[in-house]
Amino acid sequence: PPAGRYAPQGRIAYAWQQGAGVRARLGWAVEPEKSGRVSDGTNGAWQAFERGYMYWIPWDLPDDRYIYVLFIYYPYPPGGARYDRLEFRDTRNS
Repeated sequence: PPAGRYAPQGRIAYAWQQGAGVRARLGWAVEPEKSGRVSDGTNGAWQAFERGYMYWIPWDLPDDRYIYVLFIYYPYPPGGARYDRLEFRDTRNS
């Protein structure tokens, strides 16, 4: 990554690298990945990017785990931020 930017790691990195257009639309991460406990006691993760955010939320059910991508962009003419989102099923076992 360029100076002052970060390459995503783990589950978030997979969606960033493999998701169609995700890397180009989000850009590089602007901070390291962060993690924390969610309501069922497992750890989730999130990371801020140049043009959006990625979140991994490990819901209680193994087949209901997703990585969420939130794109933020500013269309011309100016009219405020616009948002778009994608979700990727988390298929990793660990």
